[in-house]
Amino acid sequence: TIYLRGFESLMELINAFNSKEIDLVTADLTASSTLGYSGDFDTWKVNSTTLIYLAFNTEQPVFSVASARQIISRGIDRESIVSSIYGTHATPVSIPFPTYSPYYNEKLNKDGGYSIDSIEQIMEENDYDDINNNGYPDVETYYGWYDLNVDLVVNAESEHKVQMAQMIHDMFAELDIEVTIKALSYEDYIHAIQSGNFYMYLGEVKLSPDFNLYKLAGTNGAMNYGNYSSPTMSSYLQSGEYDVEFLEFFLDAVPFTPILFKDSSVLTHRGTIANIKATSGNVFYNMHEWTVN
Repeated sequence: TIYLRGFESLMELINAFNSKEIDLVTADLTASSTLGYSGDFDTWKVNSTTLIYLAFNTEQPVFSVASARQIISRGIDRESIVSSIYGTHATPVSIPFPTYSPYYNEKLNKDGGYSIDSIEQIMEENDYDDINNNGYPDVETYYGWYDLNVDLVVNAESEHKVQMAQMIHDMFAELDIEVTIKALSYEDYIHAIQSGNFYMYLGEVKLSPDFNLYKLAGTNGAMNYGNYSSPTMSSYLQSGEYDVEFLEFFLDAVPFTPILFKDSSVLTHRGTIANIKATSGNVFYNMHEWTVN
């Protein structure tokens, strides 16, 4: 028999687990709130659909141009971010699908990743130059020439995302691209992105099991705060046909920049349960195969 208990607060849940009132919990071990778990317990990795990404405001002239978005995407060293901040609890990606997804493509994930050579090629092919003689590369847009000198909005209450923003700042400083971090309270952060008051922001979203991306990159999508719009992209997203052709288009268009997928975890007291294979939507997925001691 499995008994389920509800708790009004995370601290009550943590205390109940630590005192062995309950034997199993799910947890995001990348969150500071989970630091209270203690004692001797087994950890079972759970694949997650939680994506951390960088979004662009395409109504800002500099990001109305796909090449500028490509440069930002190719300039993020995702593997360094994961190893430095998330350890074994996340997987770096440059495409919007995790490694276990049927839509994942190893070659294209590598092609869209960190590459100084790719950035230099993009700049050369699109005639980037320091037109203003201020030390920053300039991009030619429909509205004129603009510095690739941008702000990055981040939730100041998320320690990991602030660390990530600092790493991104440092990565682009080496390329003579200025990324100014704007760390805002959660309330101000939400207001800024929902009102379009940003160049870029770090976001996090739990995707549906079918990895529907329309809300992030479809025209008038619910979380498309940067107002990216492409009939071709919307058609792909509405069809749900995420094949190689779609991924190639995504990497060229860069409606947003995937950075990593977080993993979730199931915690059990040492030796209590064996052979757990939970999913992001069902911790009891293979319960008939468990060994309970």
